[in-house]
Amino acid sequence: MNAPIQPAQIRLQSLQVSECHFKATDTFNPSTTTTENVLNLDHRTVLVNENKKLFIVEFQAHIFNGTNTFTLDVLFRALFESSVEVDDQFLKSNFVTLNAPAIAFPFLRSFITTLTANAGFNPLILPAINFARTMKTKMDKPKQ
Repeated sequence: MNAPIQPAQIRLQSLQVSECHFKATDTFNPSTTTTENVLNLDHRTVLVNENKKLFIVEFQAHIFNGTNTFTLDVLFRALFESSVEVDDQFLKSNFVTLNAPAIAFPFLRSFITTLTANAGFNPLILPAINFARTMKTKMDKPKQ
């Protein structure tokens, strides 16, 4: 009797802020509040060559607020372990391109909220991202 095929599983192994640049303007005004924040966020998935069961989801975030009181650039990495060997096909699957970023993104959100609050600004809470909808929107856009 054949055993059922087990689907691949992933596990978040560790997180790392690889780069972080926070720059406040020269003007100190603790009463400055804004809800006009601009977020540019990209992410990609890369293999870890030394171990065929590891891959990294890397976020590059650039944030500036509407009152120009600060800018923030963050390179954030999440290391995942897979129950199966990772290849290019696995990296391109929805399992990895949607689920892994959705697992890691809340940790990046938390880091940014804590950093901005501890820097003396109103805590910046990034919006939740629906990675499935974001991926569908990218796929629906006509190629130029």
